[in-house]
Amino acid sequence: MTPINTTELLRQVCGTQPPPTPEPGLQLCLELAADETTSPRFLADSLAEIPSLSRRFLILANSLLPASAAAHNVQAACATIEPALTADVLWVLALSDAMQQTATRSGLRLWKHSLLTAAMVRHIQQHLVKPPSGSAWVAGMAHDMGHLFLDGPATEQGIDWHVEHDRLLDQDSGPLPQRNHCLLGAGLLRLWNAPPAIVSAAQYHHHPADAETQFRSLVALVRVADLIAEHVDAEHLRDEFNLEQSAAWRIVDDTCGMKSQSVEQLLADVLIPASLQADRLAGLLAK
Repeated sequence: MTPINTTELLRQVCGTQPPPTPEPGLQLCLELAADETTSPRFLADSLAEIPSLSRRFLILANSLLPASAAAHNVQAACATIEPALTADVLWVLALSDAMQQTATRSGLRLWKHSLLTAAMVRHIQQHLVKPPSGSAWVAGMAHDMGHLFLDGPATEQGIDWHVEHDRLLDQDSGPLPQRNHCLLGAGLLRLWNAPPAIVSAAQYHHHPADAETQFRSLVALVRVADLIAEHVDAEHLRDEFNLEQSAAWRIVDDTCGMKSQSVEQLLADVLIPASLQADRLAGLLAK
């Protein structure tokens, strides 16, 4: 089967309307962060030239540091945290901005769900024997970006933006439908030159076994966090929650090793702290 060109699919869906992209200053900083030759000082100086961006970067970076290590400016923050984490902070800002610019009820629900999924990923990682490498929490934030293109009257009327597409995706073991949020999200993230692991999480989180081998455990982790986030969201609460029966759970357990003895124990350990962190992130990132 010929692989689907997700970028072309995105173009068809958008038509004459350009897809969302990061603000130019933020896009430049993302490119600098991706360049291994960029020094932390040069990136910090570039951030400092954009006061609104540098302020938000500093707030989010400090939320990831112990209070005793809080930075007072972007120069100190970039010098303190690892380059990969600097890039992660920038990606979370870009993703958050794109979701908040969709000023609709469903757009804000997507934003809050993505924040909760990202927070779940961070906390679940602490309960893995061998956490997957890569920016898993950014992948958690990015996984549902394709829903930005599925907004419309139905979602505004309160129809669950997970249900119709996700039920089909979870039941279909064959090729993914041509127009679904997984392909659209992957196309958008490729357009943004996102890291391959983040693109893979968007494209394959409903079928982690189809993801590239090097990203499979990360994509499965994102799906586990996604399922938990959907479960605890009051507007999408499910009567049954059989996480241990999902393919994603089995992949994570097999490749990463769960420290928790059961799903119930994992949920008891992560639900409250992850929910609190998601609420805190929402307060920090709200525009």
